[in-house]
Amino acid sequence: MAEEAAVEEAAAEEQADIDRILEERGRGRKKEYLCSWMDGAEPQWVAARYLKGTVALDEWRDAEDEVPEIREPEAEWRPKVEQLARWLQEAQRPCILLGAGISAPVLPTFRGAGGLWTKRAKRQAASTEPLAPTAAHEALVALERKGHVDWLATQNYDNLTARSGFPMSKVSELHGNLFKEVCERCGATYFRDYEVELATAVDHETGRHCEVADCSGRLRDNIIHFGEDLPAQDFERAEAHFGASDLRIALGTSLAVEPAAGLLVQNRPRPRLRGARRRAKGRDTNTALTASPTRARVCIVNLQPTPYDDQADLLVRATCDDVLRTLDELL
Repeated sequence: MAEEAAVEEAAAEEQADIDRILEERGRGRKKEYLCSWMDGAEPQWVAARYLKGTVALDEWRDAEDEVPEIREPEAEWRPKVEQLARWLQEAQRPCILLGAGISAPVLPTFRGAGGLWTKRAKRQAASTEPLAPTAAHEALVALERKGHVDWLATQNYDNLTARSGFPMSKVSELHGNLFKEVCERCGATYFRDYEVELATAVDHETGRHCEVADCSGRLRDNIIHFGEDLPAQDFERAEAHFGASDLRIALGTSLAVEPAAGLLVQNRPRPRLRGARRRAKGRDTNTALTASPTRARVCIVNLQPTPYDDQADLLVRATCDDVLRTLDELL
């Protein structure tokens, strides 16, 4: 009992040390959560009353409320990917919008001023291994080398796009980069092998200074916190490329965060209906979509519904790994 009391007291006084919740048990006043710790200590059970109001508990509850995944069998998704491959061969300026699904399950999609803001997928065990690009990242690099990616806009801040070898001259990092800091005075950029953001940072200051001679300006992280504007230059470049593109592919994104999600359909009229039969109000209508020769095609690859599904010419309910590896094989 003394050991349990010590654990609960530590949780109450040092809530910032809790990494995430791994599991729950019990009911009512006996409810407990299995917590992992920032310092790598063994996970321990903590009474629910000591976690009230913490980011960890909010994330756990949010994850419980997530929309269930929809996974099509390969017999259904593969023909769609074959169609997408044909579109990529025809496209002159294909653009891709990335979300957390391409990095799953390593990171959530957004970070708020007080810690992780959006849902984090439940993981059964903590890992201290460095994050590595996924098979999907590697396939994207291969597709770019084959000339099938004109521009890439990513909502992820995990630096995995850069680490995969994708040319950053063709990338807009819409939510920043957790491993990048910029000098407020001269604009010099530094890529680190560690997370540069500080939980106690004021105005994004990292506590380090520029190494350029005669500068010594303060370095700041470039993570976009909830409620902040997207980086102007990155977003303007993305707008220009997506606006001129003839094929737009969303990979592993819920398309719930604006204005990034709107890139998928900007400068694009809503789809026309092919073979539509007008019927009496309240009755079914055949609503097969078709893309006109001058209208950019849109493909959404995601395991959950998105607000833009009704504007997609192609919906694929499969993992980013499966879709991109198959595209790489076909092209």
